[in-house]
Amino acid sequence: MDESKLFDMNRQFDEKLIELASLKGENRQFYSRESYAEMIQKVKDSKCKVSHKKPEDYQRLRKYDTMNIGETERLIVPVKEDNVIRLFVYKDEIFRILHETHLALKHGGRNRMVEELNLRYKNITREMIMIYLSLCNICGQKHHAQKGAECNKRWTYVRDYYIRRRGKPNLGTSSQAARKRAQNLTFLDGITQKKRRACLECSHTSQENVSVSEEDENSRLETTEAEPVTLNSFEREASSPEPVTLNSFEPEASIDDIQEPDKKKRKLEVAEERLAILKELAENLRENSTDIKDANENDLFFAAMSKIVQKLPRSVQAQLRMDVANLIGNAEIKALSSTENSTSGIKYDDNFV
Repeated sequence: MDESKLFDMNRQFDEKLIELASLKGENRQFYSRESYAEMIQKVKDSKCKVSHKKPEDYQRLRKYDTMNIGETERLIVPVKEDNVIRLFVYKDEIFRILHETHLALKHGGRNRMVEELNLRYKNITREMIMIYLSLCNICGQKHHAQKGAECNKRWTYVRDYYIRRRGKPNLGTSSQAARKRAQNLTFLDGITQKKRRACLECSHTSQENVSVSEEDENSRLETTEAEPVTLNSFEREASSPEPVTLNSFEPEASIDDIQEPDKKKRKLEVAEERLAILKELAENLRENSTDIKDANENDLFFAAMSKIVQKLPRSVQAQLRMDVANLIGNAEIKALSSTENSTSGIKYDDNFV
């Protein structure tokens, strides 16, 4: 910022700050440079008193304390357990502190400045911050844009609320204020009625145009159907063309009408594919069910054993196959030897079964 503009801004801030101080009472924490030094001396005197302290001494020591920061002696808030040091400042340095904090926060608003300044300073109030923000040109432009948007938002709410509540009884204690507000918004009745009337007229005219075009189209179709189609009729139409009007054109097919058959065809193909898959699955189930019905207990037993064996390791599977093959081979040899020795047929031993 230019130095001349900054100097002018500082001057305006000091003038408004003096006006603000004149409106406050005697208990204000607003110090000039001289009163600031006097308060430091009073605090030091109250601290030096060992006995015979007055009530104002105790009150002063509860609110103030002194500390040397660099080469200057400052007035501070008594330090508590949190060890936070908060300074009291005098009038000539308030603008500089506000300006540096505002730029450090990148033109932060009131709440951000209050939060930041309350951590370090005691007697910089919200009113001082608002005076400074009112003098900042950049913040003024930003606030003006936000104020316009907020004004539009509030006006939209008031207008819509009035239109919704129009004609309804106002109940409650605020009915008098609502009636007064409704009287101030009666100019909206004519505007809304005009808009509604214009919309109704547009809708009526469009419906009439549609009905007239439909009647013309029906009459044209009736004449063409009643008239016999011959070569002379085509020549007559070509020799005496009718004037081209808006109602003479037939409505063309839209893109949705063109794409609709393709969509239906695609859906039909997908449905047929699904039906074929379902039929194939039904046939497979039917074949499996017939195989199960025709199978005997041996087939079912070995089928179940094969599923159990498939879950075992490959080495175990090979060993089991070899053992089962030996058992079946020995059983077959016994059966063959028994058939050779007997003459009446195959005899099975009880131990074998």
